[in-house]
Amino acid sequence: MTSTTANKNGNLLNLKLPQANYIKSVVVLAAAYVITAKLGLLFATTNGNITMIWPASGIALAALIIFGVRLWPGVLIGAYIADYIATESFMASIGMCIGATGSAVFGYWLVNKFIGKENPLSSVISFYKFLIIAALSTGIAAHVGVTSLAFTNIVEWSNYLSVSTTWWIGDTAGILIFTPFIIAWQKNIQPPMHYIPNYLEISAFTILLILVSSLPFLSTLPTQTIGYPLAFVSFPFCIWAAYRYCMKQVSLTIIIIMFLAIYGTVTEQGPFYRENLSDSLFQLQTFMAIIVITTLSLASAIFERQKFEMQLIAEKKNAEELTKAKSQFMSNMSHELRTPLNAIIGFSHILKKNDTSLNKQHDEFVGYISDAGNHLLHLVNDLLAIEQGDANKLHIESTQINLHEPISESIHFIEPMAAKRNISIHYDESSCQNLTVIADKVRLRQVLINLLSNAAKYNHDGGSISISCDKSDSSYTRVTIADSGEGIAEQDIEKIFEPFSRLKIEDSRIEGSGIGLTVANRLVELMNGTITVNSQPEKGSTFTIELPA
Repeated sequence: MTSTTANKNGNLLNLKLPQANYIKSVVVLAAAYVITAKLGLLFATTNGNITMIWPASGIALAALIIFGVRLWPGVLIGAYIADYIATESFMASIGMCIGATGSAVFGYWLVNKFIGKENPLSSVISFYKFLIIAALSTGIAAHVGVTSLAFTNIVEWSNYLSVSTTWWIGDTAGILIFTPFIIAWQKNIQPPMHYIPNYLEISAFTILLILVSSLPFLSTLPTQTIGYPLAFVSFPFCIWAAYRYCMKQVSLTIIIIMFLAIYGTVTEQGPFYRENLSDSLFQLQTFMAIIVITTLSLASAIFERQKFEMQLIAEKKNAEELTKAKSQFMSNMSHELRTPLNAIIGFSHILKKNDTSLNKQHDEFVGYISDAGNHLLHLVNDLLAIEQGDANKLHIESTQINLHEPISESIHFIEPMAAKRNISIHYDESSCQNLTVIADKVRLRQVLINLLSNAAKYNHDGGSISISCDKSDSSYTRVTIADSGEGIAEQDIEKIFEPFSRLKIEDSRIEGSGIGLTVANRLVELMNGTITVNSQPEKGSTFTIELPA
């Protein structure tokens, strides 16, 4: 049978406890609290029962986060036993255990409210939320506990502020160091791009960490070295752990450094020891705050960055798969569409040429069929060109060609469209006959047809199209296509080469897919050229193609 109480109270890591094991879990938590409290009291500096780091606070909050707030009796029992052992005062222990339990429950509520199911170190924002939660929740235990000690005359009221500050910082340090450590180990939380180090690296890291950190903390330093930042020789190991390892190794690194620093100070060694106890506490706790906050902030930032990198990699892989599927689809559709379209166009030409029995109206209908077929084939070619260009599969065979031939063929293609609207075509043949470019003849003709088709479609009835050529410089030849059509607003010029962009004419009578200029621009770029446009509304547009001569 499974407990439902945990669900009602909330369970951050979605881990349910069997009802039959509830008492056992409470006892285990109480025992863990007592053991870690005794370890913390080994470093006590104030009245023998106020310590600079209180691992039990981290154990308590981690247990509530992992197993649910229903285990609060374990915190209460464990705190009472530990406090009674330390103070031998029934009344003081009652007040202190209530404060410790209230602190753990309040911390759990804040984590559940403001961080939720997310790992507290999974992002920088979550970590700083957790930092604030640790500082706020431990204030309850510190003030209730010291008040209890003061009322029972174990602590002088005159020392209330200094003792409560030490208690508060010790509890906060316990939560910041041990709670993420326990959660990381319990859930085996790994960075998304976790690197698994070999045993040689782990061994070298651990040995160097202990040896290097022991030098400043576990030795009596000469007087003249006081004030030197010797304690921070261990800081590179924190950075090493944050970059190379997962959260549990980062937390373990901090624990080792904190143990050596506290042990050295308590045994009157290291850079933080001063004859005045308050000075020693201030130095040590400042160091602890810097190490813990900096290291965990860096580890959280790296974890978050790697998470985003993995998301980008997954999205890139998905995009590549979609592109591959699109390419396959376009290739299949191109083949399937070309076959019937070629048949339609071919038979319509045969009818138009050889069937003399057609009357004028029927002959006109055949012409419509041929035009529609050519338009659809042109669209299929454009779509295929876009797909091949995106996949870097578009084959370009550039040779030295004379401009007159592709230009005259393109003009012939759009003449019927222009004639229907009485649009005159002015081709300066003499300027193009003797000029050559290095280009793919088929692709250049496709570009010219696209530009000339647009010049006809977006022109006025009775308008004009002009085509001319000239040398832009010694290495480039220029083809200019100008029309007297509707023109393009200045703010829209940059958009015309985007796929499927038809600006404000989506619902107009002008047919088109919005990919012609996209195809033209990409083809010209692949032939090492450029397309530029100069346009004014209601005055027409001028497109200029520049290609290597």
